[in-house]
Amino acid sequence: MKSLRFISALLTLGLLSLVPLAALAESVAATRTELITQQCKQLHSLIDQQQRRDLVSRTNLGREYESVDKQIDAFAQRVHNNNISSTAYQQLVTQFRDATSQFRDAYVKYDDNVNKLQAINCQDRPADFDLQLTATRGFRDTVEGSVSHAAALLGQYRDMVVELPSQLPVPQTTSGATQ
Repeated sequence: MKSLRFISALLTLGLLSLVPLAALAESVAATRTELITQQCKQLHSLIDQQQRRDLVSRTNLGREYESVDKQIDAFAQRVHNNNISSTAYQQLVTQFRDATSQFRDAYVKYDDNVNKLQAINCQDRPADFDLQLTATRGFRDTVEGSVSHAAALLGQYRDMVVELPSQLPVPQTTSGATQ
């Protein structure tokens, strides 16, 4: 019975220690909400500018990915046509295509969320705006992760190409030939 009282007392003390943290969290949320309300027009302007910059970057990166895809696919085919094991190259081509597809999908979701964010009147609904802003940041992080993944795959591909000469058969020379 004494142990139950002791545990109950510990729980009560633990919960009481969380009260200041909860009050602090409410204070931070209230401050964020107030700032969003005060800076609403500037926020929408900044988001609009960022969305336009992101669209240009996405378009350029998408074109670059298409060009790189064609080049690495052609190289993998050439390696195969020269009777060199091309399995690793083909796997990276497939992985790169998957990564570019993930990038495109992630960007579409991010852009959709930016549009949702822009549609929220942050003076009337600052809490909703804040929630959508947080969600949009998460989608932007996903886009950045997909770009990093594609870049890592291209780094692997570059390393494989650098190693290729060491895997090539050494040409046979005839005796008496000058070098």
